[in-house]
Amino acid sequence: MNNNFGTGIWNNLKNSYVYGSAIIGTGIGVYEANTIPNIYGNSFELGALGAITGAVIGKGLKHLSERPVGLPFWR
Repeated sequence: MNNNFGTGIWNNLKNSYVYGSAIIGTGIGVYEANTIPNIYGNSFELGALGAITGAVIGKGLKHLSERPVGLPFWR
């Protein structure tokens, strides 16, 4: 059994869109945890959630940047 799943994750993490967005998302999550009163979750939880959300957004940006010219954005 080959490990395509882990390889795909690693290739995504190496992409600058993905890790750049993950870093920004982590910063936003930690900032929200430290500034918004009565927010549910501490800075670690919100930072991790922001990193995951940022990585997904970065994956979308990577997909949009690699698409052929002339295709609509949903292809």
